[in-house]
Amino acid sequence: SSSLASATTKCLNGATGTVWFRDLSSTYNGRVTLRANWEPNEYTLTFDTAGAGSVAPIVATFGSVIALPEFPSKVGYHSTGWYKAGEDKPFHAVTMPAENLTLTARWEANRYTVHYRANDGTDAETTGTAVYDQDMTIGSCPFTRTGYTFVGWARKSDSTTSDYAAGEKQKNLT
Repeated sequence: SSSLASATTKCLNGATGTVWFRDLSSTYNGRVTLRANWEPNEYTLTFDTAGAGSVAPIVATFGSVIALPEFPSKVGYHSTGWYKAGEDKPFHAVTMPAENLTLTARWEANRYTVHYRANDGTDAETTGTAVYDQDMTIGSCPFTRTGYTFVGWARKSDSTTSDYAAGEKQKNLT
């Protein structure tokens, strides 16, 4: 008979054999050669944003071109990449892998510079470094101003009240 029944078998990475067919040109001395016909499987990439909103999953067939999504915003943080569980290097595939995966965003707290300005005192400025979501100790005043006593730090140069005291612990001054 020149027709054969369908057969499904998973034999090839990322594909399922869907049909065995008869290759009539390969009959020799009473032998018939059957060759597997493969169809790529469909897989899903799911994204765990680690608390920064949601990202739609990618559903695609094995080997098809994919583009990883942009990271959602997370106040005070920047992403270092999408990671497979247990891996230290970011996931950078450009084609769909042969497995369902959940990729997790890793976030690193932003570092920023705090500028302490003399505001008509001696010198111009000094700086300190802060890390988002971590306590920072407000610096002491290295400046002097004739006829005045330092009473604290203000966000605006024309402020008549202090927003922060030297030595005070603060988070997220941004």
